[in-house]
Amino acid sequence: MKTSEGMSNDLLNLLAFIRAEGTDIGKGEDALTVQAVPNTTSSPAPWILGTSSYSAPMAAEPALPYAFGYHIRAEGAKEAIALYKARFKPSIWLTEPKA
Repeated sequence: MKTSEGMSNDLLNLLAFIRAEGTDIGKGEDALTVQAVPNTTSSPAPWILGTSSYSAPMAAEPALPYAFGYHIRAEGAKEAIALYKARFKPSIWLTEPKA
């Protein structure tokens, strides 16, 4: 199982790929700009779906919208959403929490 740091890094890499401007990989002559969505001027709106307090900070720190999977696991919903709001840091994705 991945650590929360490893999952956070994976999330940040994914977010870089879906930005309209893409992300640069490689160096020098081998450098490329990669976009996950071709020929676009906007990015899809990423959301984090979680079922525990473990996922709330993963949505809060890069400022992504957060949906709690109450239909999957009801317990802990209020605590996870409160944690999300407490740790939320505005970014290019959102300026205020959206849960």
